[in-house]
Amino acid sequence: MSSAIDKEALQQLKELSDTVPGDNLLKNLIDLFNVETPKRIQEIKRAFEAKDFPNLTLAAHSLKSGSAYLGAMKLSEISKTIEHSSTNNEIPPEMDKLIEGLEKEYTEASQYLNTQVAA
Repeated sequence: MSSAIDKEALQQLKELSDTVPGDNLLKNLIDLFNVETPKRIQEIKRAFEAKDFPNLTLAAHSLKSGSAYLGAMKLSEISKTIEHSSTNNEIPPEMDKLIEGLEKEYTEASQYLNTQVAA
């Protein structure tokens, strides 16, 4: 499960979080990830079904960036693939598998990140 997260990137974020007295930056970012990521995945699904390339690009870009920030690099890479294809008004032939991959990687990343907040 922990392979869903780049531990080095997460460690850097933990160190940054520790420099902010009285605030739990890491917990806040993980909470935001857990709230926003499912929304972005749903936006990707809706845009894909509607062949709405601008919104597909926007949702994939947002998911790519937010995931990378927390070290969810596989999730970010899948989002990047979707973003680049949709920018060219194309839908990858393996889009169903990419969406399944987004959901799987989100679940694994979220589970791991939630253990880090509790730690």
